[in-house]
Amino acid sequence: MKSFITTVFTFFIVSGLFAQTEKGTILFNAGSNFGFSSLSVTDFSDVDESDLLDMTSTVTAFSLNGGAFVIDNLALGLVVNYSSSKIEVEGEDDSISSTMVYGFMARYYIGESGLWGEGIYTIGTLDEGADDMDTNGIGVSLGYAWYLSDNISINPSVGYLMTSSEQENIEMKMGGLAGSVGIAIHL
Repeated sequence: MKSFITTVFTFFIVSGLFAQTEKGTILFNAGSNFGFSSLSVTDFSDVDESDLLDMTSTVTAFSLNGGAFVIDNLALGLVVNYSSSKIEVEGEDDSISSTMVYGFMARYYIGESGLWGEGIYTIGTLDEGADDMDTNGIGVSLGYAWYLSDNISINPSVGYLMTSSEQENIEMKMGGLAGSVGIAIHL
């Protein structure tokens, strides 16, 4: 495994020494979000503080996408996103859920400015223990490619995501802002 990682890293360093948004370039992008919070209720009307329960929440998420530049500055490709969350409440059963989605993405780089816009469409499964729910979503985001070298960039972004989940006759729709930081490799 160590030699594989060394070979891949060497390949990334040696490949191409020019701006990497031309037709034929391959794009790999990865991002993650690791979070932990320990929450407790500090005040609740007409309840003694000693009766309040402690709660801990842990969230882990990662995303991978990759594609090819079909024309200069426009990459089309695939997306894989995974997230899991766990909420522990003192004296209660843990609440565990996970989501795995797959989809398509289109990313357009605006000239040589480093700015890019992206659209995604995903489908997948939301697992909350008992039954799985089918889910799908669309999102748009705006980001910036901060190039560390000709082939590697750090990509902060902000976007809006809308999802819809359905199980039997129950449908849940959500939408909101999302921010992330990822790393992209242009080959």
